[in-house]
Amino acid sequence: MDVINKFGETSLHLATEDDQIETVKHLLSSGFNVNSASKSGKTALHIAARKGYTQIVKILLEAGAKVNVADVRKGITPLHLAADGGFIDIIKILVQSEANINQTNKDNQTPLFRAVCKNRVEAVSYLYSLGVNIDVVQQKEELGADMHLADTRDEYTPLHVAAKEGFIDIVKVNGQTLLHQAAEEGFFEIVDLLLKKGANVNVIDSKTDCGASVNVATKSKTTPLHLAADTGSVEIVSWLLKKGADVNATDENHRTALHYAAEKKFLEVVKILLENGVNVNVIDKKHGRNALHIAA
Repeated sequence: MDVINKFGETSLHLATEDDQIETVKHLLSSGFNVNSASKSGKTALHIAARKGYTQIVKILLEAGAKVNVADVRKGITPLHLAADGGFIDIIKILVQSEANINQTNKDNQTPLFRAVCKNRVEAVSYLYSLGVNIDVVQQKEELGADMHLADTRDEYTPLHVAAKEGFIDIVKVNGQTLLHQAAEEGFFEIVDLLLKKGANVNVIDSKTDCGASVNVATKSKTTPLHLAADTGSVEIVSWLLKKGADVNATDENHRTALHYAAEKKFLEVVKILLENGVNVNVIDKKHGRNALHIAA
């Protein structure tokens, strides 16, 4: 193995990075270790998956590349990287090669979560279609965390959810679900998809059996409607209201979605909320103001 730079990368890493298919083939046929890793634990398969090099991914897998290898720094697998990039062909190839769709990185994110965060609609749809093991609950053992308790640090937590349709959801430290994430980012297509998937977007614990709800709240009592209003997403606000979102839901500071929209001067969102009967007289606890005071 020829380590050729300070990062511990080899000729195979660099050839893959540059999409040099023939060089990759030559190195492998010469007996080069397909699973050689850099100092960070990155293999050529990580690189090919991240860059979207479908042909090289196939070549590496045929040569015996380990499909579920995780890098040392972040615990990221090739499937995480392919999901990040929305490379659906590579995602399918990795899955067919027995990639673990439930594997979490060091932030406790699955490939599905990465696809949602990056607004990769096709990847989200495909990963959902695969289903996951309802009995698997990933925990961050090094934190000593209970599966029903969120870690207090500013990172993704070991709280996992077994939902009605059979997959495990991962939530942020404040209890944020995939639906919250998509609404917050303004990813309407993914919000639509998640809502159509029913219970998959809900946060539940072992003592609760609840169906999907567009009103599911975080620990700070913010709902997807609050988050959508805060980003000025007219389309998502309208969609959530059509799906039964509570227009008068209040967060921990007793703020409605109208407070959020008024504060940011999102007039179209304000109009929609008013048309849907939002109470303009709700006073927030933090500043003692209603939405009219904020807008003034």
